[in-house]
Amino acid sequence: MKKSLIVINTILVVVLLVSTIELPQKYVINKLQEKRAPRLIPQAAIFIDSDDDFITYGFPGNGSKEDPYRIENHTITSSDEIGIYITGTTKCLIIQNCYIGTKEYGIYIESVADGSISIINNTCIDTSHDGISVNYSNSTLIENNTCYDNFDFGIFLYFSNNSKLLNNTCDNCWKGIELIQSSNTTIINNTCTNSWDGIEINNSPQSIMIENTCTNNRYSGINILFSPSAFVSENLCSDNNIDGILSLYSDGSTLINNKLKKNGIYIQEESLDNYLSYYVSGNIVNNKPFGYITNQNNNDISDDYGQLMLINCTNTIIENQSIANTSMGITLLFCTECNVTDNIIVSNSQRGIYIYQSPSIYLANNFCQNNYAGIYAWEAPFAVLHNNTCINNSFYGIYVEDSFYSVIRNNFCSHTSYHGILVSNSNYAILKDNLINYNHHQGILISVSNFVEIINNTVASNEKVGIYLDFGYTCKITYNCIYQNFAYGLFLNGGSDNNVIFHNNFTENNLGGTSQAYDSGKNNTWYDKKNKSGNYWSDWIKKGKYSIDGSANNYDKYPLDENNRPYRPYSVVFALVGVIAFLMIFGSLSYHIFKKKKIKK
Repeated sequence: MKKSLIVINTILVVVLLVSTIELPQKYVINKLQEKRAPRLIPQAAIFIDSDDDFITYGFPGNGSKEDPYRIENHTITSSDEIGIYITGTTKCLIIQNCYIGTKEYGIYIESVADGSISIINNTCIDTSHDGISVNYSNSTLIENNTCYDNFDFGIFLYFSNNSKLLNNTCDNCWKGIELIQSSNTTIINNTCTNSWDGIEINNSPQSIMIENTCTNNRYSGINILFSPSAFVSENLCSDNNIDGILSLYSDGSTLINNKLKKNGIYIQEESLDNYLSYYVSGNIVNNKPFGYITNQNNNDISDDYGQLMLINCTNTIIENQSIANTSMGITLLFCTECNVTDNIIVSNSQRGIYIYQSPSIYLANNFCQNNYAGIYAWEAPFAVLHNNTCINNSFYGIYVEDSFYSVIRNNFCSHTSYHGILVSNSNYAILKDNLINYNHHQGILISVSNFVEIINNTVASNEKVGIYLDFGYTCKITYNCIYQNFAYGLFLNGGSDNNVIFHNNFTENNLGGTSQAYDSGKNNTWYDKKNKSGNYWSDWIKKGKYSIDGSANNYDKYPLDENNRPYRPYSVVFALVGVIAFLMIFGSLSYHIFKKKKIKK
């Protein structure tokens, strides 16, 4: 009993000693915090539309230039539309150390004298428009502010040139920082996260963006739109869903020494000269160089890149690249007679391989997975796409647009959210020996294209139509296996005329319907007139004609008794081949990279 009392007394003494030690420490810390950050004073919304209002409010001086005014250390949380509204003033003013949570805008500046306003170290939250909005007010300083949960913009500049945005944090807004018609603006060391876009400059030329951090935005980290001569350097753009840096019609811009992770760089211009006006150097995408290669001929590109853009290159080979998690995998612009072979491009935001205004491009043995489009060829006549695998892409496996005389052969396009292969405005295309299956819309879509040949393809188990002609004219569709597509096997819409369809295998398409095909065009022929042979239809009753649904009231006059091209479950075989090809290419690339690293050592 005595021992227990001794233990209890000892514990009580220790507790008392600890308490006497902690109390002074807490007291000292609280006092230091009070010195460091003055207490905020509750304040109603502030409305100033002339210099006289500064006197009426009684704001203290020394916002500089002959001791003007300061608005500081206020908390403004109310249902007012604007926390602090300043317009039509000429005196220098510093707005600092305020906490504002009002209905539409935190701080709103409009039509004040150039260089008269500094907005420093404020917090603006939860507005239905902007945290900080500056309009028609040049040379404004916006520094060390925090803006979050603003429905439109964290910080917004409109017709406010020569301003400086330094060390601000914007989180969970539509756009963290937005500039419109605000040229020569300096944006340094800001952090913009969890918004639709981190930083966007629009029609704001000669802006400077240095050492900003833009991460986890739903679209892009940094957008440069119609803003020539931008300077973008040493920014970190990571884990943005589409682009790390997007430059759109902003010729003459400089992009140097930026670091990008799990996103990349996308540059789009109107002309070759505009692309060549950029200076792009030292950028890193996923710990590998961003290649912006211009005006090269007879070159073999096999060094390891995080992303590649070729502009105005001829007779160039791009091979053995392994590219993942970037904006665009491999891009060819205004190039001629180039080969893109044996590359792996996976998990990109937009296009795995993108070809634009580049004739006679050969793409073979590439593996494109989890992209917006696996391969996208636009204005690329005489392109040959051979033996590529495009699976699990969001919109298209292969998309060929405005590209006549294209050959699309022996490709595997599967599990795409829209169409396996889309050919648009591309006359004289040939689609042959492709496997297109398990796509969520059409297997093959031919749109506004004439004289297209669709031969010996397997089009199976697509969730809508197997082959769809949308204003397809004088096309030839023969020897295809069209199997178990949820809707029609072949659909010809009202603008699809003078097409010939024969020797195809139609098996178990449009189950429960009255026909496996649909025709509302004109003068389409569903059999070979010369040999008097049509197509195999698994639901044909073995006598008479086979009726085709649609307003054309058409029919196959000579249905085939025997299936001349029976369906086999090639999907498994192709899938295995695709996986094996992927592993072989990946293994080859890994060895190639390891060998180079070993040599460097």
